[in-house]
This record gives sequence, C-alpha cells and structure tokens, in this order.
Amino acid sequence: MTDFFLAVILISAILMSGVRRVKLLISGYTVQAFCIFAISFLTAFRTNDKHYYVIAIMTLLAKVIIVPLILTHSLRKIKTRIELTPILNSFWSYTLTIISIALASYVSSASNILYIKEAISLSIVGSLLLIGRRKALSQMIGFLVIENGLMLFELSLIKLSFLIEFAIVVEAIILFIIMAIVIGNINAAFDTTNTDYLSDLKE
Repeated sequence: MTDFFLAVILISAILMSGVRRVKLLISGYTVQAFCIFAISFLTAFRTNDKHYYVIAIMTLLAKVIIVPLILTHSLRKIKTRIELTPILNSFWSYTLTIISIALASYVSSASNILYIKEAISLSIVGSLLLIGRRKALSQMIGFLVIENGLMLFELSLIKLSFLIEFAIVVEAIILFIIMAIVIGNINAAFDTTNTDYLSDLKE
C-alpha cells in the first residue's frame, strides 16, 4: 500500500511541473501531503510506533488542512490565476522533471534509505517551480513541495523528539503565513504577483 502512495507522489510531481493553473498546483500539493500522511499512518500502524503517529497527525492538520486553506484564500485575492508566461514552458518542465526522477532513481538504487527517490524528486520539482515560475504564489508552492520532500526524507531517518517535530512544523507554518501575507500585500500594491515587476523597483 505504501508503494501506491509513493507512486501517486511521483505522478503528482510530474503533473505539477508542467501545469499553469495555480489551483491545480494547490491540488497537487494537497495530494502529496495526504500521501505523506497516509505513509506515516501506515508506518505507525505497522510498527506501533508513537513517533510516526505524531508525524501523521501533524501532517494531516498542517499540510493537508491548514496550508491548502491558506493557499486557496490567497488565490482568491489574485486576479490572474494562470501562469501565462512561465520561465520554463511545459515541455521543458516535464522533460527536466522526468530526467531528474530518472537520475534520482539511479542514485537511490545504491542507497538503503527509504523514500530517498521520492524525496529527491520532490525537492527537484519544487526547485523547478521556484526558478521556473514568475508568480509568487507558484513559487511559494514550490517551496512547500521541497518541504514535502524533506518530510519524506525525515520519515526514513532516525526518530526526532516530539518537541523538535512540533517546532519544525510550527516554523514551517509561520514562514508560510508570512509568505502568504507578503504575496497579498504585493498583489494589493502592484495589482500583480509577478515577481519580475519587483526587479523594476527603485529606492
């Protein structure tokens, strides 16, 4: 069952890399977050380890519920909800993503770390969204996809204490809220969230 959710994560990552509608990016992120929640819960059920139950609950609350709600609220404030002129078009985005996943599979084949292929793939796709999109909201989703990759990587490593896990999630939510507020202010001030316009600002 875990393999099914890992496959869904990879498929959603590939699809997200080329779509231009911000709403679809939000949906893709939410699907990934739910899959990470499911993997955490299944691992907790299989091992009877409270550590994974904690991760599952925090992932469900923060990444599956709270973050998508804030993203959707931010999207309602934006007039243009489609990436009309991304830096990387769909063809190159899909091509680079598929090549990256293939390289991640090759590199991870020699590693015993669980979920390393998916973690690397999400980090790469998130980076492509950061550098290949012009809208601040799309770039923020790229940051969140990278964070999904880090979460998968965490699941495969040694246990963290509850306080450390809680602190990581809270810090991510605070940074996300700050970014959402900044995007809202940018849109209110300049009537756009295209970050290219910010380079024209002068003192």
